[in-house]
Amino acid sequence: MNASTKLAHSIIRQLIECGISDFVLSPGSRNAPLSIALQEAAAKNLIELHVKIDERGAAFFALGLAKAANNYVAVICTSGTAAANFHPAALEAFHSHGKLLIITADRPAQLRKTGANQTTNQVNLYPAIPTHDFSAPIEITHLLKGGPVHLNPQ
Repeated sequence: MNASTKLAHSIIRQLIECGISDFVLSPGSRNAPLSIALQEAAAKNLIELHVKIDERGAAFFALGLAKAANNYVAVICTSGTAAANFHPAALEAFHSHGKLLIITADRPAQLRKTGANQTTNQVNLYPAIPTHDFSAPIEITHLLKGGPVHLNPQ
């Protein structure tokens, strides 16, 4: 198992342990390890996995689920402009204190500002929302405090 796959499994395991049961996935190449971890969890009936191709629609769908359940719902996409499509729902979540957990799979930090494809500064993409940029497993539990949160794993 490579480092990206280990990180993805760590993230999904922790989120399940935090009580998150709904995950909305917009699949892409950078989030393939997360997609695999989600599919494995769904196959074990640990989560409900919703696959939505359009990122903007996926984010609003996730926010609606979060508001209906009054629980965090994770919405996950690949890197670059895909993450920008979450912005309208991120703003709505910020203003309504929605429990939206945005996960944007990112390229390695050293590829930022190099012209590499699917690369933009995702760390400051949602300025009003706490962002956690990381390339190694981190403790996620304490980050979920009732409003929107952005995780940006590399």
